[in-house]
Amino acid sequence: MATYNDLIEGAYRLSGVVQQGETMDDAQASDGLNALNEMLDAWNADSMMIYTIQIYTIPVQAGKQIYTVGPGGDFNLPARPPQLEGIWFQQLITAPFNDIPMTLISERDWGNIRAKAIPSIIGTWAYYDQQYPLANLYIWPIPNAAGNLIIHAQQLLNSAVALTDTESLPMAYRRAVRFNLACVLAAENGFEPAPTVQATAVNTLAALERNNGQLAQRMDFDDGAMGNNGSRYIIYSDSFRN
Repeated sequence: MATYNDLIEGAYRLSGVVQQGETMDDAQASDGLNALNEMLDAWNADSMMIYTIQIYTIPVQAGKQIYTVGPGGDFNLPARPPQLEGIWFQQLITAPFNDIPMTLISERDWGNIRAKAIPSIIGTWAYYDQQYPLANLYIWPIPNAAGNLIIHAQQLLNSAVALTDTESLPMAYRRAVRFNLACVLAAENGFEPAPTVQATAVNTLAALERNNGQLAQRMDFDDGAMGNNGSRYIIYSDSFRN
């Protein structure tokens, strides 16, 4: 099976830095790997490049307010997601066990909660602090009964690959990665990629964004229906937020 070394060498040929029939040297391979990982890492910051949302469920620990998210955390994810798409509290006291939507709030709104130690049967609010490598997820009120926490998190692209790793990219990503990496490698080596290479890089990226666009859809509300020019009312601080 193809490795990332093969993908990078193919990108070098598209870039014009390495000619047909030639092989990249060790320095080029190392530079190409760094460029690939940097590019994939940058794509992870763009929600339109995220290809799926994963669902994770863990049991609530009675009286526990802070849960870690990331490698080895309470939510043991391969990488700490830059943001959460949603969070739910699944009550397990009486059937049917409903998944109750929780509201993700900002750092400022979390700070405005004056009595953070209030217990309750369920949690209704959550603050995700985006710390790295482990993020903290704060729950309020603090659940003290049986239940689960459910989060929806972006499935990030692996941006820590090695040359000898077997290539593992989602469907339709390989061509986009190869052509966009070719443009990056050409620029780093003082080359101008062929117009067809540049056009293919743009078109394949746009195709991925169109395909992934359904994950970025959000429900819109008319400002008049929301009141106060679309702001939302924060009950515990008696204030509005945009």
